[in-house]
Amino acid sequence: MAFWHKSAYEIKRYFRFNRSEKNGIIIVIVLIFLSWMGYYIYTLVQKNQPTDFSRFEKEIVQFQKSLKSDTSRNENKSEKDFDFNFPDQSVVKQKLNPFPFNPNRLPIEKWKELGLNKWQIKTILNYEAKGGKFYKKEDFRKMYCINEVEYQILEPYILIPETPRDTNYKKYVPTIKKQIVVELNGADTNELQLLRGIGSAYANRIIKYRDKLGGFIRKEQLLEVWGMDTARYNQFSANVSLDINLIRKININIAQIKDLMKHPYFDYNLARSIVKYRSTIGTYTSVEQINSATMIYKELFLKLEPYLTVK
Repeated sequence: MAFWHKSAYEIKRYFRFNRSEKNGIIIVIVLIFLSWMGYYIYTLVQKNQPTDFSRFEKEIVQFQKSLKSDTSRNENKSEKDFDFNFPDQSVVKQKLNPFPFNPNRLPIEKWKELGLNKWQIKTILNYEAKGGKFYKKEDFRKMYCINEVEYQILEPYILIPETPRDTNYKKYVPTIKKQIVVELNGADTNELQLLRGIGSAYANRIIKYRDKLGGFIRKEQLLEVWGMDTARYNQFSANVSLDINLIRKININIAQIKDLMKHPYFDYNLARSIVKYRSTIGTYTSVEQINSATMIYKELFLKLEPYLTVK
């Protein structure tokens, strides 16, 4: 109970005010009340007075007049200006001042007199500077700086003398070279250079690769030459022949790994498998026996077979 008595005392002491504090609280309450009463009276007075919109209405009328003025100004401007992308015939007629003219080598002053703008004149002059010429009225129509409406207005005034196009040119007649055939396995660099598209560098590359192969079995093997592409190959492929009797073959019964690896179609593992299988069987009696060696498959055998022998 003592605890509750003590707590009640502390609370009562906390809310106990001296005389000056009580006066201050009374003054604050009076000020709050007067402020509320003043606001309430002000709202009653304002509610009974009508709102004057006359100034706002005048501003609206003024704004509407300015809009009408701008619209009228734009309409007048559109009658005078020319939109090249959406031409109006009446506008173009006001712009152009047609008279009989030949568009070929027409002076700049005359183009201006016709009513063309600087960009159009510059485009036409650039066309002529590059060798362009108007041979008939329709040629002028093709100028992208002249729209269809402008052409329709100017067309009756275009005067181009009917002269044939330049007839003082020589018709190109291709030189027909004598048909040649070069045998690939026996040709030297001079003979190879007779082929179309084959110069000194390619001739030397072909012979160098031919020596590594032992000769060409198929013409398509030329595409394996370094730098050779289909476009160049097609230029001369019809002018080459092959003598397979000139093929140099490798004796697989005496060749060592390093000997086989000199051929473009052999790598170390393939050469080793053929030599290793030979040591197993003693000697090869036919080239077909290498099919039993490891790493040999049908397509590879067909590629190697023309270059191998057992004798």
